[in-house]
Amino acid sequence: MSRYPELGDAFCAIHVNLDRLDRSAERLLECQLAHWEEWAETAVHSGEARDVLLQLLDSLHPDREISPSPDIPPENREAIRNFYRHQATPVRLALLRAVLEHRGDGSDLEPATDTLELSERAADQIAYVKNAFSDNAYLQFCTELNHPRAANFDSFSDVCEEVYNGICEFGILPILHERDGKLFRFYSLLEKYELRIVCACDVPCVEQNGITVTRYALIRKALPPNNSHSATHIELLLPADGGELCDLLSAAQSCGIFPIRLDTRAAGEGDIEGDMTHQITLRHRGGNLPLFLAFLSLCLPDCTVLGLYRVLTE
Repeated sequence: MSRYPELGDAFCAIHVNLDRLDRSAERLLECQLAHWEEWAETAVHSGEARDVLLQLLDSLHPDREISPSPDIPPENREAIRNFYRHQATPVRLALLRAVLEHRGDGSDLEPATDTLELSERAADQIAYVKNAFSDNAYLQFCTELNHPRAANFDSFSDVCEEVYNGICEFGILPILHERDGKLFRFYSLLEKYELRIVCACDVPCVEQNGITVTRYALIRKALPPNNSHSATHIELLLPADGGELCDLLSAAQSCGIFPIRLDTRAAGEGDIEGDMTHQITLRHRGGNLPLFLAFLSLCLPDCTVLGLYRVLTE
C-alpha cells in the first residue's frame, strides 16, 4: 500500500514501481559485491595481485569514460554519468575491504613506512629549539621513547636539517596555536625536508588574554612501522587542482573517519604561482583506518600522508 494515498492512483502506481526498481537495484548491487568478494579471494593469492588490483581500481575511477546506452534520452545521459561517478568511491572501497579481509593486516597497502638506518647516537635523539614551551613538549615526548636524549639548536630549520640528515631521529616543531590556527610556516618546513608527524602534544601558555594552548609535533624522516595502530589523527596534503577532495572525504566518512579541519593554501616552497593544495586533518576513534589508508595509497596516489599520530594530552 502506498504511503501517499491522498495523491491518487497514478502517483501510487509510480511509487510502487520506484520501490520495485529500488529492490532490483539492491539485488544487483549485492550481486556485484559478491563478485568483488570472489575476485578478491582469488586475486590475493596471485603473485601479481597488487598490479591486478591497481588495474581494476583504475577501471573504476570516477573520471573514467562512461557511455550510456544510445536509447537513453540525451537529457538523462549526464545524470547517469554523474550517478556512476558518485558510485565509484563506494564500489572501490567495497573491493578494497574484501581484499583486506583476505590479506590480513594489509600493511603493504598502506602509505610507505621506513625502518630508518640510524646510528646508535641518532636513535631516540630529539632535536629542538630550547625554550620553556619546547622543554615541556620534550618532557612529554620522552615518555614515548626508550632512551630519549635532547639536542638543542638555534633555529627550526636547523632542527629539520638534523632530522633529514639522520643526525637526530626526531625533532620538535609547533604546528597549531589555539588562537592563530595552523602554523603554516612550520608545515612548510615539513614539506621542504619531507618529514612526517609521528606524535603530538599540547603545551599551555600564559598570555595577557589568559591561557592558550600550542600543539607541538614530534617529527621523523618517515612514519615508523605500525604507527597506524595507535594513531587517532591523520594529516593529509592533496593537490587542489585534481578534483579528488570529494572522493577523499566520501571515503573517509565511509570508513568512520571525520575531518576536523580543512585549509586550502599555496603549495610548498618553489612551486609555481597559482599552485594550491588542500591540507586536511582527520580524526578517527574506532574507524576503519587500514581501509582508508589503503584507499589513499592505491586510489589517490597524489595524496601525501604528512602525519599519522596520536595526541598525548587527549
